[in-house]
Amino acid sequence: MFQALFKMSRPNNLFMIVFAMFAFRFGYAHTIAPSEFKEWMQFIGMIFTIVLLTAGGNFINDYFDVRVDRINKPNAVYVETQVKRRVVILAHIVTTTLGIIISFFVGKSMHSYLPFLVAIAVSIALGLYTPFFKKRILSGNLLVSLCIGIIPIWSVWPQLSNLHIAFWTTVFAGFAFTVNFTREIIKDIEDAEGDGSENYKTLPVVMGTQTARIYALLFLFAALIIGGVTLFIAATQHHSLGTLYLIGMGMCLPLTVSLFAVFMANSKEGFHKASLILKIAMVVGIACGLALRFV
Repeated sequence: MFQALFKMSRPNNLFMIVFAMFAFRFGYAHTIAPSEFKEWMQFIGMIFTIVLLTAGGNFINDYFDVRVDRINKPNAVYVETQVKRRVVILAHIVTTTLGIIISFFVGKSMHSYLPFLVAIAVSIALGLYTPFFKKRILSGNLLVSLCIGIIPIWSVWPQLSNLHIAFWTTVFAGFAFTVNFTREIIKDIEDAEGDGSENYKTLPVVMGTQTARIYALLFLFAALIIGGVTLFIAATQHHSLGTLYLIGMGMCLPLTVSLFAVFMANSKEGFHKASLILKIAMVVGIACGLALRFV
């Protein structure tokens, strides 16, 4: 049971979140990296908050999506096969509650209730994702992508008054949002059969695979524009060649490969490969955040 719950929490995605927060805080924002015990506790508390809320969201998603998952991914269904439904609900309640409690004490330590309020908002949004937002065209994609987009901001909170840090935080937040939005659409294309059987109004179910592909390509192009504009700004502000190479090779090139993969995909397997390539592009983009410390 515990092994199944661990898999349901999506440990790879949780690790990505932890990696992203460390990469951003100790990369381009290294000048505000924790130095004292109190600052370390605040940063670790922020990590635990977002990880626990995400795990809780994954539990409740699997709880509501069990019938759809039997069609879309029959080999990865754990609810009612290895874990009872009431256990899944309990896991959701425990992880979400712990995340909110931790955010309260972190905010209190920072003399701000904003982390607590954000944690409550995220927990409500993730709780409503599958039963409400996911069934409405693009609403679920937008919600998940916004939650991903706040990770760079969450990583450096509350030091956004620094213009250099604020600039790169905005870049990576925009990058995370647009790439994840694209990936959410691609995943909907993969899951169209199961989603359609449950009358989910996802983009490919309502408007077809080709229209969904166009939306995905447009958002990928938007991510490329973010990378291109950032490259232009870095060049005009006389940044080092290392920064220019990093943006070009670390952000723009993986996105170009992803764009080509989405354009060429013509089957469920092809879109699954495109989704994996997008995930790799996100990892490379996060690594760029860390590498900015050294260029």
